Amino acid sequence: MFPYVRVFLYIFLASSSFGMRPPENPAEADKWYEDMEVGLARAIDAEDSSAKIERLERLVVKLGFRIEGIEDDRWRSLFERARIELASVPNHGSFIVKPVREMQLKLDYERYDVASRRAYDHVRTDAFQVLGYLKSPEALWILGGSLHDDRDDPESLGFSEKFRSKLVRANSFLAAWAISRMELTESPISEDVLFLNPEEGLDTVRAWWEGVASGETDVSFAGSGIGFRFHPDGSFEEVSMAKRAIVRELPPSPPSEEISSESSFQRLWFVFFGVLAGGAAFVVYKIRYRTRR
Repeated sequence: MFPYVRVFLYIFLASSSFGMRPPENPAEADKWYEDMEVGLARAIDAEDSSAKIERLERLVVKLGFRIEGIEDDRWRSLFERARIELASVPNHGSFIVKPVREMQLKLDYERYDVASRRAYDHVRTDAFQVLGYLKSPEALWILGGSLHDDRDDPESLGFSEKFRSKLVRANSFLAAWAISRMELTESPISEDVLFLNPEEGLDTVRAWWEGVASGETDVSFAGSGIGFRFHPDGSFEEVSMAKRAIVRELPPSPPSEEISSESSFQRLWFVFFGVLAGGAAFVVYKIRYRTRR
């Protein structure tokens, strides 16, 4: 299950980033990055929020897929700025997932139409990929709300097991996959573990999300001392994670009475051994003194 699920998912992601690579020639690469900087600036300066989200989303998809394979710091800088700007636009999560919901409603689940299904799979894999890149409570809320969307489960489409393994899994799994890739301080599951056992992995993320959605579990992103606590309506409040981190790092101090009693006990042992050492030295001295006489 592991190879097919992962390989075919990444085939869809790679197709969205096809041709997105700087030239090997240094001079041409410099020009390529200059053009990318211009494109990012135009996306950021877009007055219409919808256009801004669309442009930034495309950049995050294309830059994010190769983020681990490109050594040039300029690539990572473009990616970081694009995803920070995207996460700052109000309602970005809802806007990103909206095409997925609209296409899902139009699908004919009575028969498998290859063209419409492939188009839908491309849109939803890109959308969930982008949401997983964002350090955004709104993006996390959208993903959590998709963890029970099993309508596109390949097993429900009636195909053979071999063919089902080559299909993109349901949105519930894509949401869990995106959460596993989020830069959370305490992630519910790793991407590798999720792919090794998709069913159990999805259950693990769902159980974790119940605590987060109810406000019982606070969440924070890596590198930030500020976390957030969700309310049932999807709103959230910021909470400090600093005190919690300190408590985890420092062992609890014993009560003062235990400390004083332990210290007194240790002092008695030091006195006892001191007396023994002194007595032994005195005996040795007397023996040598008598021997000399």
